[in-house]
Amino acid sequence: MLELADLRSGELVVDLGCGDGRIVITAAHEYAARGYGVEIDPRLVAVARRRAAGLPVRIVRADLFTHPIPRNTDVLALYLTRSALRRLRSTFEAVLRPGTRIVSHGFPIPRWTPVHVERFTHPGLKRHHRIFLYRIPDSL
Repeated sequence: MLELADLRSGELVVDLGCGDGRIVITAAHEYAARGYGVEIDPRLVAVARRRAAGLPVRIVRADLFTHPIPRNTDVLALYLTRSALRRLRSTFEAVLRPGTRIVSHGFPIPRWTPVHVERFTHPGLKRHHRIFLYRIPDSL
């Protein structure tokens, strides 16, 4: 997901529903980026915070539907259901700056056209996956 988003050093990656923080932690560790994760489950928040210790990563315990998305987001990483993406779409349109890249694993954002769709098969599980890449245009 981060490779497809063309993540660069110093950029801010936001992961809504970050779980154990693996995406934002990978962004910080492998790309020298900054990470911001939003997770509602206190157990996963604790795990993510422990794993992110010493990295430029912030994990907040909050509801991804009501927590404000940082306006300086460069890459938004999502692994959410279609209904969650539908609910969040207007927030993305209102908050994210032109040029922001969005990568969505598994499901497209309803009524949006991706600039690229990457298909791959997980070697161990032999399951097919898709990652959708979007860019916020200059005007919506």
